[in-house]
Amino acid sequence: FERTEEKFLVPLALEEEIKKNILMHLRPAYPDSQSKFTLIESIYFDSDRFDCFQDHFSSLDKRYKLRLRRYAPNGIFGKGPVFLEAKSKTRRGLKNISAKKRFGLDGKNFEELLRAKTICFTSELRAANPKLALRELEERVDFVNSLIESYGLRPQLRVTYERMAYERGDLRVTVDKKIAAGATIYCP
Repeated sequence: FERTEEKFLVPLALEEEIKKNILMHLRPAYPDSQSKFTLIESIYFDSDRFDCFQDHFSSLDKRYKLRLRRYAPNGIFGKGPVFLEAKSKTRRGLKNISAKKRFGLDGKNFEELLRAKTICFTSELRAANPKLALRELEERVDFVNSLIESYGLRPQLRVTYERMAYERGDLRVTVDKKIAAGATIYCP
């Protein structure tokens, strides 16, 4: 699918007015009616020399990003899924083509990734991805493992923020606040 994004930095003092205007046209978009926001945690992986970060800002013809992402409705992390996202960007002529491979992780593989280990294909991993064809899941795991091994990727940065989401039809508006970032704890 194609997505167009526009991002704006808005003064916090306008939050209530913006929310009121959004609610005039859009509905809250959460998995359940009890949620008022979602806390999002992203853990970004890179090499010790930050090769992925440098490749991004050098606008290389081919570059990668690897991150873990999990969601906490109303700020409470439950037993919900943890997703691993591997993004690649390839330049073709004047265009940049982005591709994202995303899949769910089981608890053991989540913990192993935080220790900079590769992913093991297990029945728990398969159960965390019931909608993905087996071959597609295997290809995604192989791709991520090759990135981890070739770049020496490990957790480097943790980012959290609260997101309020609203939708109507194909239009989606999100409002993020309380953005915080810090180095992750690497446990060899």
